[in-house]
Amino acid sequence: VVSLVWEALKPIERDLRFYVGYLDRELQTLHDTRFYPPTAVLWYPTSTWQPGQKVLVQTLPWTLASDEFVLAVGVYAGEDGWDTGDRLPVTSTEPALPLLDGQTVARLGAFRTAAGRWESLPPAGTVPAQPLDAAFADGLRLEGVTLPATVKPGETLDLALFWR
Repeated sequence: VVSLVWEALKPIERDLRFYVGYLDRELQTLHDTRFYPPTAVLWYPTSTWQPGQKVLVQTLPWTLASDEFVLAVGVYAGEDGWDTGDRLPVTSTEPALPLLDGQTVARLGAFRTAAGRWESLPPAGTVPAQPLDAAFADGLRLEGVTLPATVKPGETLDLALFWR
């Protein structure tokens, strides 16, 4: 079950709908809530929410034939649906989240099954390809590096250093 807690920061003048997508690593849809919307907003429309009120919205994929997925969420207005509706842009996230699809979808995380339980996966690019443990003065530590396998002369060398 995916449980999302939403809060009205000010009066909501129109009824909004929530999109929850289960995507593969290439961000292609495995399953989403376009045809099976979360019932909370059908029974308790957002236009009736009071400022400061928190509302629990839960959903569960009807089918998910994958042992790994990326969870993404968006908000839209109107009855036209996610594909043609008025999508609301994500204006801020704390902590920072990757935004997709024209800044209208927040990527909440990636998950996989292991021994019958779902566990979260680190975001792509947050784990070094080559772990290191190099301690420097003042408590600075180099934990790893990610380098391309090969670089031809004259090409740009893109590398990532992982510091703590």
